Amino acid sequence: MSKNFREEKFNTVKEILQQSLIWKKINKEVVKQIEVFKEYFEKYRDYKIVFTGAGTSEFIGQALSPYFYKKGLNVSSIATTDIVSNPLNFLKKEEKTILISFARSGNSPESIATFNIANKLIDEIHHLIITCNEKGELAKIGKESKNAKVFLLPRESNDKGFAMTSSYSGMLLAAFLILEIILKTSNEINIKKLCNDFEKNLSLIDSSIQNIKLDENDRVVYLGSSEFKGFSKEAHLKLLELTQGKIPCFYDGILAFRHGPKSIINNNTTVIILMSKNKYARKYEIDLLKEIALEKVVKNLIVLDNTNSDEIKKYSDNVLNFENEDLNEIFIGLNYILFAQILSLSTSIKLNINPDNPCPSGEVNRVVKGVLIHELF
Repeated sequence: MSKNFREEKFNTVKEILQQSLIWKKINKEVVKQIEVFKEYFEKYRDYKIVFTGAGTSEFIGQALSPYFYKKGLNVSSIATTDIVSNPLNFLKKEEKTILISFARSGNSPESIATFNIANKLIDEIHHLIITCNEKGELAKIGKESKNAKVFLLPRESNDKGFAMTSSYSGMLLAAFLILEIILKTSNEINIKKLCNDFEKNLSLIDSSIQNIKLDENDRVVYLGSSEFKGFSKEAHLKLLELTQGKIPCFYDGILAFRHGPKSIINNNTTVIILMSKNKYARKYEIDLLKEIALEKVVKNLIVLDNTNSDEIKKYSDNVLNFENEDLNEIFIGLNYILFAQILSLSTSIKLNINPDNPCPSGEVNRVVKGVLIHELF
């Protein structure tokens, strides 16, 4: 990306750069409502928690669910697109459920249908809607429903650009902070570090990306474990969206990659590994890193890390060390996603694609169109 990328006149640029300001506002609002949420979760303490959304909104839950599961919460992540097409496979009448819906616009057909289907199928259901658009349909029906609570993000988080950037990180952070209330965990110090390091991380990413040359018809693979597999899903989608799919991008888990998907590797492939904080998981990640490096096939082998490691430097073409191993996995992942957003944006501009509207012919839209919702019964 150009050294002057901050001056590019795209909404997507602005929306990437504003994220730390949005995070501060979200934290302030959650703190303001902390007593409300304490009462809320006390009331529904024996309910199962299900994260739901479509596309990027689904990937929020995919990153959060492993984190909160290991913390002892009864959580899972199910896409609205799966619930709508096969609701009886995922929703049980007798299973008391809090459905946490993520929605940038709140106007996607599947988001609204999932709300209605859950009400129809589950005897004891409550909704927590986390959205960026107070005028969206999901926010409206949430406010009108006795079994729903709506948490609105700052207005500027409702990205005008095609790809979800500040809306993604904002909704993820909001859900994280809200659920941390159950665990009675304070994140004030970590939030401060996350936001204070934002400019430093932007500079680190910008300088590193100068050395990453992605060309049309290259292949990119994001790999990660647990929470970071969830983040890798979002990372791969950003590149697909902002390049019109001209650079095919894939994701997978660290161990799963060897079971067939590794066939994607050739000398036009860039592999990007999202390193864990967990020392045990890192052993497997380093094993795969060494394997790919020693095969000497890929074009670029890039590692995003949270700590300094001479061993990783030895086997990588490019290492971005965010020096944030004292942060939790979700905050580390937010820094990794910042890299993915900027790499996708820079590549889009390089390919002469408008990142705010990468698909002007309309096959893919900012808010999904053309979905016909069928009656369940």
